[in-house]
Amino acid sequence: ESGIREVYVRPFDASSGAAAAKGKWQVSKEGMGGMVVWRGDGREMYFLETEPDLVVRVVDVSTTPGFRPGTPRVLFDVPGDVQGNPGLAKNISRDGQRFVFILPAASTPAR
Repeated sequence: ESGIREVYVRPFDASSGAAAAKGKWQVSKEGMGGMVVWRGDGREMYFLETEPDLVVRVVDVSTTPGFRPGTPRVLFDVPGDVQGNPGLAKNISRDGQRFVFILPAASTPAR
């Protein structure tokens, strides 16, 4: 809808898995690069922003009385040269305290 990849949340019918007829909320504000994950208790969402650098963003979420996303904020910059496709990874602990990325081994010159 915005012309760039964004994170949206929609309700769905639990019995059929189909999207509900009403309701859709945009969660990201400046695009996203993947790795969209809910924290285990449903109170936060995490996603990867890839431009200009890799950044993990977090959004506080309220679901009562209705869905209300907070403002995305930077949780941390992803360090180093991440290998593989981090946008597809979902290596985050359920409590949102640990994130796993594949980085090249540090090279130490032989002596």
